[in-house]
Amino acid sequence: MFFTIQFPFIDVRDFLREPIKIVPKRHSSGIINFESIIRERAFVRHMGPYKLRHLQPFMPATEKSGSTIKKTFKSKIRPEKRSIEDGKWGLFSNIFDDEYLYAKTRRGLRLVKLEKQKLLGGKLCKPRAKVRALHISPFLPDHATWSPGIRIELGILYDVPTPLDGTDLEKAIREFMNIEVEVPVYERDSNGNKARELKEGKDCVKPHKLHKDKLISQIDALSKLIIDSTSAQYEAIHDKMIKAGEPLITVHYSKNEITSLPSAIISLPKTNKPAALRDNEISFYSIKPNKELDYPISAWLFELPDPQMKNDRFAKIKDALRNTNIAIMRYWSEIQAKIVLYDLIAEQDFGFVMKEKGLLAKYQERTNRIHTDDKWGGAPMGLIREIILAHQPYSKKMIDILNDFKSQFAKSQRKIKEQIPSIFVSYSHKDVDFLPPIKSALNFIEGVEYFDDLQISSGEAWEHRIMDQLERASVGVLLISNNFFDSDFIMKTELPKIIDRCLRKNLIIISVVVDGNTAWKSEFLKKYQLPNMNNPLSDCYKNEEEKKRLMDKLKEEVVKAKIFLTQ
Repeated sequence: MFFTIQFPFIDVRDFLREPIKIVPKRHSSGIINFESIIRERAFVRHMGPYKLRHLQPFMPATEKSGSTIKKTFKSKIRPEKRSIEDGKWGLFSNIFDDEYLYAKTRRGLRLVKLEKQKLLGGKLCKPRAKVRALHISPFLPDHATWSPGIRIELGILYDVPTPLDGTDLEKAIREFMNIEVEVPVYERDSNGNKARELKEGKDCVKPHKLHKDKLISQIDALSKLIIDSTSAQYEAIHDKMIKAGEPLITVHYSKNEITSLPSAIISLPKTNKPAALRDNEISFYSIKPNKELDYPISAWLFELPDPQMKNDRFAKIKDALRNTNIAIMRYWSEIQAKIVLYDLIAEQDFGFVMKEKGLLAKYQERTNRIHTDDKWGGAPMGLIREIILAHQPYSKKMIDILNDFKSQFAKSQRKIKEQIPSIFVSYSHKDVDFLPPIKSALNFIEGVEYFDDLQISSGEAWEHRIMDQLERASVGVLLISNNFFDSDFIMKTELPKIIDRCLRKNLIIISVVVDGNTAWKSEFLKKYQLPNMNNPLSDCYKNEEEKKRLMDKLKEEVVKAKIFLTQ
């Protein structure tokens, strides 16, 4: 009996105003140079090298002199020889065209003493990990089959000496979700960078820690691992740039391993299955929450062919089952990605580019077919979609999101267009004498609102007003000084919020040095260009010409930020 769990994620990095560079290198065309990938051994950090899918489109074998890559690309079955059953199930090639490459995740998803983690007190024994993979699109966003959906799969095979009934099967699924696994977690400082330490006199990245928990509870740790593994080094990143959707369980079983299925299953009718699978059960099962599970889990059950069948018929059924499984997994992953993206747009957690013909709009249009068409990738997904929507407690939310995504996009687009860019000035009250010229320079920029805390009225809840203004600000002007770094309120309240919003790519920082070279006290702030790094305010204020030059430069930087934000 083969149990798998799929963790789906949405990657928002390409949708941001300032996209994060993603690794490994992605491709702009549909032709991937597999030979080059193998030769260069493209790696996903902390996980391993990219691999090729087991069944990929046919490519001629290479026989180059001195090459160690011989017959690497040859598929076991050429696509032109695979049957197209009933003209509707197809080859499934366009379901996983954007998943030719995957990375094994043994280093990222570690099973704790797997051989001892038997299920049902030993009724399911001899566990072996067969699948641990990260699936991620190798194409750039301008490619037709690019997807921001990412998924991690784990599959474990068990022996079943004694057949299980429906109750046993549900218990086994619950126990499978609770097996112990470890995920490496890389510590980050308040700037979004990997935490560092001195080791033997050298500045080194802190080694990872292993987060040990139940499999079903590792979603957040896995999303952090993906963002860390696939973002270019030295990029300032935010953990929520990759966010998880609801996981999906699949179980493949033989007839001799099951005496009965759970009573609440929904089976696909024969007419909605490919011809090869007419006699094989394909069922949906919703696992209800309990004290160890906060939300329902969707599970699909697949009956395997009888191993005593003739080889050609056995292979045909197994291949059709595999394709059905992939279709459902991909459908689930894409739907979850869209649901999470919808929520992120509504919450305005990130600085998304909301152009009418931008990437986000194109993605929204392109994915409509997933939840509106009866077929997807050659698969008749209509009934599968209806079953999922009808039997999930959150199905109304799913339906609303799928139907309203376009209107939500338009609503957020209008809100961003109507929003006036605003400036928030963060400074120490000990440096208040430097504030008036800055206010004069920035207060009257057309189409930009200005705020500093001197505008707070007597008796007003000052901290609430500051945090509200900071939440709405699009540009943060920071007056950097020793006093700035000595202020408890700035260091504990204002600056963490500024950094968080900056990492989400929805706040632009402009730092102005007040005295000395104090900006280097912050690893985060020293990355940003300073209009007056070599000419602090405390010096240039003694010279009216220098002061005017600096104020003009500061105003110019804010106008550039305004133009960038309104593009």
